[in-house]
Amino acid sequence: MAIAYVALGSNQGDRRNAIRRAIQLLGEECRIAITAVSPLIETRPVGGPDGQETYLNGAIELQTDLVPLVLLTKLLEVEQALGRVRGERWGSRSIDLDLLLYGQEIIDLPQLCVPHPRMHYRRFVLEPMTRIAPSVMHPTLGLTIQKLFDRMTRSPGFLVLLGLDDFSQKTLFQTLTHRLPAITLEIDCGKSSRYSSPQTLSRHLEFLESYSECFSVNRFGDFKSPWIICSQWYDMAWINAQCDLSGSELDRFWDVWSRLRKQVFEVTLLIWLNDSGDYVSSRGNRWRQLLAAHLESKIATPVLEVTQEGQLESEIDLVIQSLVS
Repeated sequence: MAIAYVALGSNQGDRRNAIRRAIQLLGEECRIAITAVSPLIETRPVGGPDGQETYLNGAIELQTDLVPLVLLTKLLEVEQALGRVRGERWGSRSIDLDLLLYGQEIIDLPQLCVPHPRMHYRRFVLEPMTRIAPSVMHPTLGLTIQKLFDRMTRSPGFLVLLGLDDFSQKTLFQTLTHRLPAITLEIDCGKSSRYSSPQTLSRHLEFLESYSECFSVNRFGDFKSPWIICSQWYDMAWINAQCDLSGSELDRFWDVWSRLRKQVFEVTLLIWLNDSGDYVSSRGNRWRQLLAAHLESKIATPVLEVTQEGQLESEIDLVIQSLVS
């Protein structure tokens, strides 16, 4: 039997009854056992048209021997039975059921992605989950649900934006500064070295010292703004080093980098524009490949990857709404 987690939401009609009926219908399936139900919370809508009513949101834990795609089909059947009509994306709905987790499985199919690709920065998902599954581990991030929620609600929050040109970065920083509200953190920790000539171990260790000072836990404790935005990130020091070092030198750098990382302020969300634009050199392409590999590993940093620049503003807007809801 697998343990799965499902998010529930409603902002039409008798919201509480719709959620109660959804749980009841799922529990009537002989191959599903509901084992935990969270309290419901009221939240503002995220995305979709203006003028929507507020949501009731919750989460359930269930045990099942249904495989993920069959379980998804069952969730859709329950939605349909309760009058769900799929119209405008993120529009109002009588009931919404999302499969968040299925054991520790990682599924990437056109019709189903598990873990749910947006759950790690949605407070309306994480908060109910903390009431029923605080110690459950996110399969790709290596963080518990409680840890993800704590990061999302900690002040100040720390957003990192990577992959933007100077103009896009300035525009988005201005948007985020006014919407969250937030302050921008200007940091130059050897940024230009990524695409210049190779650096020595001693030079990379100098950069690392700068990174650790810039992102020190103690430094961030002095900020009064609820959000901080930056285009740099402590882990860049490791990515930069891999471009130039190997063997014992890279091992030595890793030892120092890993030790100092424990003293660095944790990122709330990293937003990466990973489009198909050309990089200025083979060294730049190497850096991009190393970044992609690093983000795919269990780096314990929540990541939102955007693959087309045209989608960036809408994705950022959804993130803002999720963070302040």
